[in-house]
Amino acid sequence: MNILKTLGLLKEKDTRYVDSGMELLCKLIVTLDLTDWKDLLPIYTEEEIDIIDNGLTAFQRTANDVIGGKTVFHPNAVSGIQRKVIADALSELADRKCGYSNELQKNWKDYASTYLKAWSANLSPLVLLNLGELLIKADYKTEAKSVFQVVLLFPTYAETYYGGNPKAKDLVKRITNDAKDRLNDLA
Repeated sequence: MNILKTLGLLKEKDTRYVDSGMELLCKLIVTLDLTDWKDLLPIYTEEEIDIIDNGLTAFQRTANDVIGGKTVFHPNAVSGIQRKVIADALSELADRKCGYSNELQKNWKDYASTYLKAWSANLSPLVLLNLGELLIKADYKTEAKSVFQVVLLFPTYAETYYGGNPKAKDLVKRITNDAKDRLNDLA
């Protein structure tokens, strides 16, 4: 967990969500035989690299437009901004390729891996919900249950994730209720 603290993803708080999510990531890499991970580090496909580059470029362009010139970010903020943009870009890619279709794509495992890469970038429970849905579609119901069980731990990390925003409580409740509903559906 020291690497997560170093990256600013984890503070001295309850770590059950992050720990369980990391265990799940390791398990799914093996269970799904995901070949684009080496020593638990992601290897990005050309498609993923392109979507990440496009996301970062679009973010910089938007920031420049808002400021009215070249925007430079404080060095302490850059990695957090990049992780968020990368996670969003990867999640949107996986959603476009697999998430919005009722039919299972032949290469669905590629996009399950993309969801895992997105989650590892910023620990979003919404990414896990989408991954769980994909696993249900692929008839990996036991693995989907594991994903939803990790989402149920998100309240232990929500304050860190949302920066203590009190308005996030309703969203956290909806996220965990979605996970509970999916687990009930799978029971």
